[in-house]
Amino acid sequence: MAVNITFRTNESDTYRNQLREEYDPYIGREPKTPISNIQALCLLLQGVFGAGMLQSIFIFGEGWLTGIISYVLVGILCTHCVHILLRSQYRLCKQLRIPHLSYAQAMERAMETGPPFLRPFSRLSQ
Repeated sequence: MAVNITFRTNESDTYRNQLREEYDPYIGREPKTPISNIQALCLLLQGVFGAGMLQSIFIFGEGWLTGIISYVLVGILCTHCVHILLRSQYRLCKQLRIPHLSYAQAMERAMETGPPFLRPFSRLSQ
């Protein structure tokens, strides 16, 4: 004996279900000039080495071992910070259902949706 149970849904329930569905910001993106993985790696290395080479004189002035360890630690710290920035931007795009945000827009939107005491400063953050 099978029991068939049906539930009535209204528009607000349908809207809530749509909000719960996963949104992938990468699906709606169409970059103007896509780059390959090799180009992305070269840009990353250019950014890391470009800033690092300017300070290498001061780092290696304290000794080779200290310089190498400091250079590696600063590289790890920079990579970690960029990873946090990109992950936060992805989560914000996913939350707001926007395919792409620039860094300035991401900062402004993060302040708008963030803690209440930071919301008045959202315009200044851009």
